[in-house]
Amino acid sequence: MAAAPYIAVAMAVVGGMQQAKAAKKQASAQRQQTEMMNKAEAAKNRYNQLLAKRRKITTMRQARIRAGKIVAATGGSGIAGGGTSSFTGSVGSIFTQASANVGNQNVATDTGNQVSSFNQQAANFGSDANTQAARGMRWQAVSSIGSSLFSASGGFNS
Repeated sequence: MAAAPYIAVAMAVVGGMQQAKAAKKQASAQRQQTEMMNKAEAAKNRYNQLLAKRRKITTMRQARIRAGKIVAATGGSGIAGGGTSSFTGSVGSIFTQASANVGNQNVATDTGNQVSSFNQQAANFGSDANTQAARGMRWQAVSSIGSSLFSASGGFNS
């Protein structure tokens, strides 16, 4: 019977050490998961920026095509040089609308970037929380070991 308290203490120490080791590995895996999520989010963000750039180019190209059609349509009448207010207004309107469209696309892109940033920050905070939880579990193990040692030694009665 004299060996039982020593075996119990040894089991508590080994169990606490293994629990701490597993908690450390868990925190490490969760940090890696967060890093990969951030990398995926960054790649998605770069792709969305590429698509936005393509949309802007397409918008401006379409505006130039429409303006060119107006110039071609009025070219035979001798007013293609900007001689009438309707010609000038038509061409000006096309480019004003194109600029407004590009501006709206910029706002959408900026909003998407903000959402990505918030998601990355949330993932980082989640990783930090998991790390702190793992630390808490390690200290809980230390506490359990101390309790076991105290009980095994007979407490204050010895």
